[in-house]
Amino acid sequence: MARSHYWQYILNSEGQPLGGAVIRVFRTLSSDPIILYTQSAGGDPVPSVTSRSDGFFEFWVPDIKESGGGYSTNDTFKLVASGSTMLETTITDLQFLFKPPRMWSESMVSTAGFPLSAHGDGTIYSKKFVHNLNTRYPFIQVWNTSTNTLYPVSCSSVSVSSTIVSAVGGGVGLSSLPIRVVFLGYDDPIINNEE
Repeated sequence: MARSHYWQYILNSEGQPLGGAVIRVFRTLSSDPIILYTQSAGGDPVPSVTSRSDGFFEFWVPDIKESGGGYSTNDTFKLVASGSTMLETTITDLQFLFKPPRMWSESMVSTAGFPLSAHGDGTIYSKKFVHNLNTRYPFIQVWNTSTNTLYPVSCSSVSVSSTIVSAVGGGVGLSSLPIRVVFLGYDDPIINNEE
């Protein structure tokens, strides 16, 4: 569980600080304010924060593992600032980074429940990985560590915690080769492999 910290100074066109501005954050395609916190841990959620007299404001956004709900690294948001002494201002396409990216790889041999299930003409192999990387779009490669060859990969049933990885093995059974699947994403993965 982690919260992403965001802070900024809000100024007018002449560079003067704007105190008392109300700051709300929304998902890009939503009109409902997201959950914000005024501290890095604990406390109660708030729908908005207010800038100080020097224009400074800050808030913390909970990640998807937070009790009561939160957001993933690939969600996009808009920030709306409004007040009696300013025109409403919107900043779009914000993303919040909850933890630095991490690389993780897993062997695709029998100890992880492989060989994979073969489909179609016998060259496509699929496996479900429960990775809990807190991103819908992890970077994924399937790599032959013997020949330094990458296999074409496709993904399905994608969520912030799991995806089904399919690889085309060029007619060679992946179970007989030193193959690894490599993920790059966010948060500490808790790995389970499922058929």
